Amino acid sequence: MKKNSLPVFPLLYAAPIEYYALMVQFDAILLEKKEHFVKQSFRNRCEIVGANGVLRLSIPTHRKGRERTFYDEVKISTEDNWNYIHWRGICTAYRSSPYFEFYERELEPFFLSPPETLYELNMSLNSWIMEKLSIEISLSETEVYSGVHEIDFRKRFSAKQSPRLEFPRYIQVFEDRTGFISNLSILDLLFNIGPESKMYLIEASKKIHY
Repeated sequence: MKKNSLPVFPLLYAAPIEYYALMVQFDAILLEKKEHFVKQSFRNRCEIVGANGVLRLSIPTHRKGRERTFYDEVKISTEDNWNYIHWRGICTAYRSSPYFEFYERELEPFFLSPPETLYELNMSLNSWIMEKLSIEISLSETEVYSGVHEIDFRKRFSAKQSPRLEFPRYIQVFEDRTGFISNLSILDLLFNIGPESKMYLIEASKKIHY
């Protein structure tokens, strides 16, 4: 079987900085749409930092019992008001950051009026993030699942406890209390250094090997 030459990425929720530092190394990438949904991953989780340290945000999902569900068919649960909790957490953590006010109005609808499926939310949010980062990369999506890819990042990003990659320091809102925390959600980078984020990612990419 011929290998796909495009690097394949998972589609994550407000992904870690590492994700975008990898992405800027390519002109075109393939987003995995037809995998079975991976539990305990950054597909429905992200990490930000507040006054008391790392805050882990998780989107509740509906699935068909114990059946394995294709990622693009996973529906978001509306029972726990997760979207208001996430948005309130983000506002509390970043209200005093230098660039939050410039992104707030555009970002709010992703949380207060989310789509029905997790894949739709992550795709639209990722597109917005890439626009704000000024990342111009050709994106395409898988039509069927294939385990044969030349460059495969689908299993690289785990929300389980693992060593945190050390990227260059930038000033964070609560750094005086928590110390600098590396490789949080890309939102942390955007809110703290704004238009300098793309250059930061390019520098961070030099520390990544694949």
